Amino acid sequence: MKHLVLKLDDIGCDANRPVVDLVLWAMLEKIPVSIGAIGGLLKSIPQELVEIVRTAHGAGWLELWNHGFNHLRYDQLSPEDALRDLVDGHTAIQNVFGIEPDGFGFPFNKFDDATLRLVRSRYPEYFVYESDLNSFKWVSPEFNVFADGQPRFERFLERVGARNRADNLILQAHPPRWSKEGFREFTRCVAELVEGRGYVCLKGRDAIESYSKELRSEVPATPVARVLRGIESLSSAWVSKAPEYTKNLSNFENYFLTRFNSDTYKNWNQVLGELAPFQPKRVLDLGCGLGNWSLPLWLSGAADKLVLNDVHPTIVAALKDGMAALPRKDGIEISGANLLSAAPPQSAEFDFLVSANTFNYLDPVEFFKFSQSAVSRGGRMLLMLQTPAFNRLRFRRAFELADRSTGVEALESDFAMLVRQKYGVFPTDVRHAYPLEEIERLAAMFDFTLASRFLPFGEIKEDGESVYECLLFRKMNNMAREIASRPDWLSECQSTVGINFGSKAFDATSVPGNTSTTYFKYSGSWVFPDSLAAGDVEKIVAVKDSLYSLRRSEVINFNLLQHVADGESPISEFAERVFEFSKKFS
Repeated sequence: MKHLVLKLDDIGCDANRPVVDLVLWAMLEKIPVSIGAIGGLLKSIPQELVEIVRTAHGAGWLELWNHGFNHLRYDQLSPEDALRDLVDGHTAIQNVFGIEPDGFGFPFNKFDDATLRLVRSRYPEYFVYESDLNSFKWVSPEFNVFADGQPRFERFLERVGARNRADNLILQAHPPRWSKEGFREFTRCVAELVEGRGYVCLKGRDAIESYSKELRSEVPATPVARVLRGIESLSSAWVSKAPEYTKNLSNFENYFLTRFNSDTYKNWNQVLGELAPFQPKRVLDLGCGLGNWSLPLWLSGAADKLVLNDVHPTIVAALKDGMAALPRKDGIEISGANLLSAAPPQSAEFDFLVSANTFNYLDPVEFFKFSQSAVSRGGRMLLMLQTPAFNRLRFRRAFELADRSTGVEALESDFAMLVRQKYGVFPTDVRHAYPLEEIERLAAMFDFTLASRFLPFGEIKEDGESVYECLLFRKMNNMAREIASRPDWLSECQSTVGINFGSKAFDATSVPGNTSTTYFKYSGSWVFPDSLAAGDVEKIVAVKDSLYSLRRSEVINFNLLQHVADGESPISEFAERVFEFSKKFS
């Protein structure tokens, strides 16, 4: 059976007429709906809506779930505030409708382990959308741009593709903001899935129970069942040997294994949705860790070949041990080689390259040079990377906790970005954070064009900006030639790529350009461009030396650092940050 859940958020918000029409339609067409209520807004809804919700619920066509009291991001609340919002939302639904909520859906779909445990401990009878249905593919019929938000049938068809690509779907939408035309478009989307593609519509709890029965049955395993069973087998194998792995990789259990267990299902669902209708067959995961972003493609049977590559010997050993626990062995290879330092591939043998949380630590030019050779034309490349907001979050927490090591690491990364962007120096052997424009322009020179940009499911933000993001690229044919033939494109690439990545990027492609930007080891001596003023050189060196001393717990020349910070240049502003952080350890 192909399951479909209509997850409809935000009852109580804005207009109420679309929700009334929706529930009437559900009862008339005998289509179950699962509606989330914002408790704090229920006091203003009309009695007509209250009565129709009660009627539909009593007839079995409507399921009501708690969407919080104030529609706040639970991953940004204290445990006390999150619990209060959860309980108040539950109580409001009881008081207004006289109905016990069946489950919970996190506002904005954002949560962390602590808030998930909080929900489960307070209301163990709840199902939780973001956890209990993570084998379902989430898709929206709405055109999510500012001042729109309406279901659009044609856009929806583009997202689901011409073929059925998932056995289980959650159709998430927000009825209160719909126009009459938006409501009609939504019913067209549902009809396409139910009548045109054979999905069976169920409420959330019923879908969980039905799907669980299928997994326990003896029928041939579906792709989803194969992925779930494979992940369970791998996790069990790694749990049993985690103490051994942790001896050589201290965060194996509390980071690598934890993220594998919590993220792999939802990563797979996200990737499938972004790739559709493209279906990769030959996959390379560069810096794979435990394969959170790629293993399900092979476990499901969709990919014929998967190469898992990581240079850490403990990860390589764990992957080999894990594969021994799986019944299927063909089509998978585990590599511990440093592929970027090896000779470029002679043929483009992969149609999908994955690099999750590794790009920030690699030489970006060498990475794209390798990818250009490894990925076939029309193939895809996925980067999951840290944004500049990752550094801000990391530094803020380190500052609050007086965590010297973490704070210095974040400052060094920001320092590397500053001197790259403003002073023509690219430090190597340090973690870099890149704004989207820099990566997009560099990628274009190596024949990759940005196809989509999305946030990893459940990740957090800092100052409104995501700390992680996913960039999905498509491999084109000789974009470098196109760039060189367009003066506007060429000018943009030369200015952005030239200052940030240096002549090395131009030397590796056919795009003409030159720059004085130089590469030096972060821990070594630097030789600055002749165009850089002597005063700036002295300030940069002073900040670099201060960071080095701070990392090694050595005495810092506070007078010199304060002198640098007293200026008005970008390096002076940065020196002020270093000065304030250093004072915590004086």
